[in-house]
Amino acid sequence: RLPLIFSGLTEVNTTNLVVGVATAGTLGVTTLSSGSLAVTNNTTVGGALTVTGTLVSGDATVSALNVSGVSTLGVTSFTGAVEFGSDLVFGDNITLRIGNETDGDLRLFHSGNTSFIKDAGTGNLNLDTNGSAIVFTKNESEDLAKFITDGAVELYYNNSKKFETTSSGVDVTGRLSATGSSGYGLV
Repeated sequence: RLPLIFSGLTEVNTTNLVVGVATAGTLGVTTLSSGSLAVTNNTTVGGALTVTGTLVSGDATVSALNVSGVSTLGVTSFTGAVEFGSDLVFGDNITLRIGNETDGDLRLFHSGNTSFIKDAGTGNLNLDTNGSAIVFTKNESEDLAKFITDGAVELYYNNSKKFETTSSGVDVTGRLSATGSSGYGLV
């Protein structure tokens, strides 16, 4: 490898490019049109870094990173907003951890058979909406439960409403069974 000094270089058309500086510093390369880019020696890229090939490895500090295509990033830290133009895909048994950086206070993952939302923090797991309801469904078509804002709670059995809270109490559709209770009033 030969040490090269570029001034004002903004685009490189190559199959593979290894970039870096002898010591930590700034590199002016901002666009790689094809192939792979390997970053070495804790390189800082001035401005946005756009890679249409593959970002291979290394430590880089960039003010904006634009990647199209499939890229694998190892341990990555973002301090600003991160935007995705398409799906963010996680494989089975990969956990999305939010909160505590060691274990994640909130975890979302799929085991291969079962999907999980896990609250591993010290507080509550709250579902909050300013919409008209929180709705649980099966296959987006069969109602399981509805929690209607400023209104009823509805519980379903096989897509048939069986229990609903109302302003005056509770409505039950079908038979109500109670065991071991003594009470008074209407049943």
